Amino acid sequence: MKIVFSGGGTGGHIYPALAIKEILQQKHNFTSGYVGVKGGMEEKIVSRETDIEFFGVRAQGMPRSLSLKWLSFPFVNLAGVSDAWSHLKKFGPDLVVTTGGFVAFPVLAASRLL
Repeated sequence: MKIVFSGGGTGGHIYPALAIKEILQQKHNFTSGYVGVKGGMEEKIVSRETDIEFFGVRAQGMPRSLSLKWLSFPFVNLAGVSDAWSHLKKFGPDLVVTTGGFVAFPVLAASRLL
């Protein structure tokens, strides 16, 4: 069985995903991967503290105010869906678990496309 975990942006999304993985691994044997933002906090934490394979995707949170970031927001996240789809297609998970954060959208959208 293969499970992909995702969640990012803050420790409040990353550590719950890792805790779920640990609890599931006590009762089940599976291979896991983690999808998060390239260069984000989750990449550093997952790479440093676990043996989980990390897959980086592009993702951007929704701008909170009127700014030029609104121009890139949809395109960055569509690119993130493509990145996530590619990683998920290669890894072939049976289950995708996300704990939120803006990286959740590309990962969940890609998982629905598979």
